[in-house]
Amino acid sequence: MKHNWILFAAIALLAGCKTGPNGEPEEQAAEATEQAAPAPTREVRRRTNWDPDASQATAQGGNSNPQRDDPAVFLPELEGSLESEGYGLDTVLDGSSPEAFRRSLEMVALDTTSEQYEQIEGALKALRFMNLAFQDLSVLYSHLDGMTGREVIEYARAEAQNR
Repeated sequence: MKHNWILFAAIALLAGCKTGPNGEPEEQAAEATEQAAPAPTREVRRRTNWDPDASQATAQGGNSNPQRDDPAVFLPELEGSLESEGYGLDTVLDGSSPEAFRRSLEMVALDTTSEQYEQIEGALKALRFMNLAFQDLSVLYSHLDGMTGREVIEYARAEAQNR
């Protein structure tokens, strides 16, 4: 008996779902709603200051981000310039400002091989990755102020071992 009431309630529910709000079949109610509702309009906005030449330069590898060279936003991308090992890693880094740090790294790059410079560059990237405070490069630069390149590399190794 209990199962019959559940079956009856389910059938009544399904029958009620097949009709629209005015008692007509659901398909007719949906068609009436579609016909009555106006199609939404869509406004298309176009950029008025678009420069096709600048877009072409960007597509061909032009510098689309002028901040890329800003040492306060990105670590400087440099390479060592010597064929044999130099003394660039013994250069003291000036972290008093992002520009001063960039100049220090340029001095390091002038007196190192590409392998030597990759060591300090890897240490800087590792430090930035390991410490959230160093996501702000000015904090990283001021923390490394007065260290040599070798000290920065050793500091990054010690930090990595402590993790």
